[in-house]
Amino acid sequence: MSSRILYILILMSFISPALGQAPQIVPGWPHVTDPLTWNLYQTPRLYLQPDPPQDALFFNGVSGDIDKFRFDANQFPGWPLIVDSALFILTSPIIVDLDHDGRMEVVTSAFCRDVYHDLLIVVDDNGAIMPGFPILSTAMPASLNVFDFDNDGEYEILRYTILDDMIHCFDRFGNYKPGWPIQGASELDGYNALGSGGAVGDLDLDGYNEYILMGLYHIYAYRYDGSVQAGFPIVVQDSTTWCFTNGWVWPPILADLDQDNYLEIVVAGENWCEEIPPRFISFISIYEHDGALKNGWPIYYYDQLILQTPLPCDIDDDGDFELGFQTSYNLNFIDLQGSPLPGWPITVTTPRGTLMQSVSDLILLDIDGDNDREIFTDNNVQYDSLGPDSTYLGHGLLCGFDHLGQYLPGFPIVIGGNIFSRPPNFGYDPVTHRVYMTIYTIFFNPNNPGSETSYVELYVFPDSTGPPNQWPMMSHDLLQTRNYNFVDRVTSIEDDGVEILPKSPILRQNYPNPFNFSTIIEFTLPKEQQVSLSIFDMLGRKVVDIYDEVLTQGTHRYRLNTDMPSGIYLCRLKTETTSITRKMALVK
Repeated sequence: MSSRILYILILMSFISPALGQAPQIVPGWPHVTDPLTWNLYQTPRLYLQPDPPQDALFFNGVSGDIDKFRFDANQFPGWPLIVDSALFILTSPIIVDLDHDGRMEVVTSAFCRDVYHDLLIVVDDNGAIMPGFPILSTAMPASLNVFDFDNDGEYEILRYTILDDMIHCFDRFGNYKPGWPIQGASELDGYNALGSGGAVGDLDLDGYNEYILMGLYHIYAYRYDGSVQAGFPIVVQDSTTWCFTNGWVWPPILADLDQDNYLEIVVAGENWCEEIPPRFISFISIYEHDGALKNGWPIYYYDQLILQTPLPCDIDDDGDFELGFQTSYNLNFIDLQGSPLPGWPITVTTPRGTLMQSVSDLILLDIDGDNDREIFTDNNVQYDSLGPDSTYLGHGLLCGFDHLGQYLPGFPIVIGGNIFSRPPNFGYDPVTHRVYMTIYTIFFNPNNPGSETSYVELYVFPDSTGPPNQWPMMSHDLLQTRNYNFVDRVTSIEDDGVEILPKSPILRQNYPNPFNFSTIIEFTLPKEQQVSLSIFDMLGRKVVDIYDEVLTQGTHRYRLNTDMPSGIYLCRLKTETTSITRKMALVK
């Protein structure tokens, strides 16, 4: 009771007139959960849709409950769903229209109390468990993603389980996809226990997504059939010298950093070098889509830990990507040459002046519509420092900065408790043009250990005017793709007849392949542009010109009928910014 009174007093002090872009608590919130028996690493998820009205906040609770709240803090009819003996500890809910009915389902994972078993659950929009679920495995959940893996217009569910190092791929009915499950590498054991999953993206622009995981010494990329992507695994540093300090790794992030339409892979390591005495030499690496190390990388930070995967974003609207991340002492933004931006790095401190740290992903978005990004990060403890003279605060802090590293008006703000390795989740209301933010926090009382309480909090930025098209996937990634440029190409019933275009040109593998005399070549353009589509032999000689003209956006198909001799040929699609090549086998 005393902790709740303290929280209310703090909250009352917070909801005094807001300054600038400081958010306000939504009436009816926070939602206070049952006392905790385990620490939860959760992010609530926001879904905002005006027509039909579906604004909802989803959350996995400590008591085995899967919640679906209205914005007035009341549950939807049929909710919550109580799953006996389940603990939702590591995996936040994924919100997706799995069955194409225009309403959102919940995909989530738990482990059973007292036994290390994984429980995969899919819940319909009415609060009922979907047919084919739950699925039980004798391992622990570590990673969960939902996306169209095999380009069939349906979502697949990917999960990685530790203890057995297995990677699973299910269809939406709970059946294994062909080629799955597969055995993952042993170095993935313990992978991203505090991270938020593997990354998802089309690395080679063939129209099929790949699934990317980071281990202790390698980056792995898997194709839809369970095979390993060409060029992978990537060796990350020298495994005889480097090792991860805590046995965990931060999951990778994908983004088209150099704007050549191919994704790059961003990773970071908090490592130590086996010197006497041992010395921290952490690094950030960027890899090309084919596994090659990008020129100029890695860059190193001596005697500092890197606390999360660097987040790509154009924070100053100059058309170029920057990377944001926290080290032991600083909040950093660097350009793609590794140089600090003007005003950065900054030291994040509490009002008392002591250092603050966060291991959550940063959140970046344009709150005020000026095209510059605001930056949000949290403090993971309720003490103002980790030293012997630290002061118990009894609350957490959320920090907000502008793109020059200056505190936003009204920040830092007081939140209910501390955030364990999970960032806030943001959503945009297209009707009111307001930005909402939800946070899950844990409050503990050092004078009464074991009485921890958690809070689900919902805020609104009352003056927000940020544009609706600003959203990279990183700040409201309901599918947990960890891909800045991700485009969800699975359509619901409301999207029938409307083609969802990729952000980059795609050249799919010809079919059939091998072929006898006729094959179909298919490619998709995100916009109208000049296109060259040609066939070359293995000596590089052009043998067929198919297109050399301006083509409209959308999907194009060409049937190639040929009397060329048997052999291996190269089909090359060249656009204004991209060149993609596929091998073709002609067999007569």
